[in-house]
Amino acid sequence: MNTLRAIALVAVSIVGIGVSSSVTAQPAAEIVHWWYRGGDAAAVKVLIDEFERRGGKWINSVEADYVGVREQVISRLARGYPPTAMQWNGGLETHQLAELGFLNQVKALGLGHDWPNTIAKPVLDLVQSQQDFVGVPVNVHGENWMWHNPGVLSQLGLALPTTFDELLKMAPAIEAAGITPILVSEQIWQRRIFFNSVLLAVAGADIYTRLYRDLDASILDSKDFHNALNVYSKLVSFARPAKKGNAWNDQARALADGEGAFHFMGDWAKSELLLYNKELNVDFDCSLAPGSEDHYIFLIDVFIFGRVIDPQEIAVQKKLARMLLEPELQRRFNAVKGSVSPRLDTDLATLDKCSKIAAHQIARPDALQPAMSNVGDGEFQSDFETAISTLFDKPAMSAQSRITLFRNAIKRQLTRLSSRTGKPESG
Repeated sequence: MNTLRAIALVAVSIVGIGVSSSVTAQPAAEIVHWWYRGGDAAAVKVLIDEFERRGGKWINSVEADYVGVREQVISRLARGYPPTAMQWNGGLETHQLAELGFLNQVKALGLGHDWPNTIAKPVLDLVQSQQDFVGVPVNVHGENWMWHNPGVLSQLGLALPTTFDELLKMAPAIEAAGITPILVSEQIWQRRIFFNSVLLAVAGADIYTRLYRDLDASILDSKDFHNALNVYSKLVSFARPAKKGNAWNDQARALADGEGAFHFMGDWAKSELLLYNKELNVDFDCSLAPGSEDHYIFLIDVFIFGRVIDPQEIAVQKKLARMLLEPELQRRFNAVKGSVSPRLDTDLATLDKCSKIAAHQIARPDALQPAMSNVGDGEFQSDFETAISTLFDKPAMSAQSRITLFRNAIKRQLTRLSSRTGKPESG
């Protein structure tokens, strides 16, 4: 049974949906999120400071990552103890929570009526739930970024690669100089971002979309998909984690320090490097992954609101929700977060070169490709990330074994969908 649907039965049997709330003597906003380190922490502090400047009280309930947030929220919803708000990646799971009755949606909080005129349509599509919105989108991130150290490339007389084949040709020279060609940690979600950049660039947007959105197993036998797996398997032989640690921001900082030449990570890496007092165009630079420049794997951070019923708590939710999309706060928050605002009235002149690239891509709906969180839940992401990480660890496995990894991931998803909907498996 789907995890979120399972907790609905538990919640109803124990407490009933929406009959319990985290009442305190002085209502405050308890926010569950995973923005606890580096640039993420600096960005959420912008929101905290503004909320408290306006007389609110922000209580952090912090987890290490998305998995931790998901587990805490599911546990609390099952016990009928919803937090005021939760940071989430916009997509399938936020809609499941809304459908199960666990959220106070945006229009119920008196907001969202003017969003079609103020928020970019691709973002609206991710939060639209019939005639309402599941939460407040605060930014747009992109995943298929390639970060590089311009000093390293200049020192070795290398130009920025325009394809992954070019990167493969220059990697031995980088390695011979004692520099890691590609910084990637052992965490599977980081390997997934690296892989998806390669998949999009080498196999193309059609293969990428049919794999993740459509669960179309027929693409696994295509020449383009095989080529992407071959390129990725060659690249991983030049990929290693930073000496400083395994976290994603360790990789970003190592890049700017000259330990590595390239790093494939979402645009939140820029936030970390600026916080690290590194300078764009000098210590690091940005471009979309070579070959993927016509496309953008996008995702959004959204604040969703627990279904509390106490009038004072609902008033706190309204206060927070109204604040999050205000133009000046959006400008300050996204400048620190490394993302771009979902607002249509963003002044492009205030953006740096990386954010201008992002804004250009977001303005082209045909360029946008869904991140995993847009189209699947936690189990979906875990199954594909496991396949991708296995390929990273065993790049010499046979072509058939590589394909089997992804075929099994697709089969597991189709089985889950079939058990949920009662429809026969396809794909």
